[in-house]
Amino acid sequence: MTGLRLSDLLEPVMQLAYEAGLLIESELNRPDGPRGSGFKADVDVEIEVLLRQRLKHILNCDFVGEETGCELSGHPFSWVVDPNDGTGDFLNRRPGSAISIGLLHNATPVLGVVYAPVTPSGPDCIAWAEGAPALLRNGRPVNNDLQSAILGKRPAKSPSELQH
Repeated sequence: MTGLRLSDLLEPVMQLAYEAGLLIESELNRPDGPRGSGFKADVDVEIEVLLRQRLKHILNCDFVGEETGCELSGHPFSWVVDPNDGTGDFLNRRPGSAISIGLLHNATPVLGVVYAPVTPSGPDCIAWAEGAPALLRNGRPVNNDLQSAILGKRPAKSPSELQH
């Protein structure tokens, strides 16, 4: 690739997601509820503007945002962002929306952070970068060694089993 260590980018990207999560939490807790309607919240654009500026400071490359559009120059790296995945439910005051940040290298994912700041069981962050020793969940390594696992066929469930 390049001399870039993607695992070194993971912590600053996670911290940025946590910062953006404060905006979601604050907006969700507004006395009149979140601003916006349908599938568009005002905070979506606010978060994406923050993410664009700060991510490009972490790694200045192309940017694809759901709310504010693209900056494409042909750079081999590109940030891909959904600032508030789950806006419709968010606007209806349902917890669980998430900030989704990905980094692609030549269209291949090499880093990802998904942070849901407000869920029924508390904040939840899943993060990974190529070269990192493990997937992280809420800052802790998740090790799933499937190298020795044997996959087999499971018997098909009957329609009555699927209903339970």
